[in-house]
Amino acid sequence: MAYAKFAKLVDKKVVEFVSERDFIDYLNAGNEFNKKIARDEIEFGSETYIVSTVFLGTNHGIQGVNDTDLWFETMVFKADENKVVNYSHLYCKRALTYDEAEQNHANVVKIMIEMIKRGKVDERNLVDQ
Repeated sequence: MAYAKFAKLVDKKVVEFVSERDFIDYLNAGNEFNKKIARDEIEFGSETYIVSTVFLGTNHGIQGVNDTDLWFETMVFKADENKVVNYSHLYCKRALTYDEAEQNHANVVKIMIEMIKRGKVDERNLVDQ
């Protein structure tokens, strides 16, 4: 039985560790745990919005709640005019696959750009579209 709590990313595929020992050996070998999939900075006036998508390395699915493996995460943060990031996220969506995570990222970037074209970033409306 696979040790489903942790995984690594191999050629855009999630590969679960067979045991906790395998996971520890992987980290001890100097491998990265989280991996960046995509990152975009979108400027609007004096503010910068950062759209970040990463492979989490841990399954964030909650058994009995969503019963889906969630290995990837897209988030939006805001940075001030000095590029200091406020890590209280404005948006968060998780995904099962690499392709789904890339699509989530592209969708959020598109929504942000559309808001900017309209002249207003309405953070309350930055939701799953």
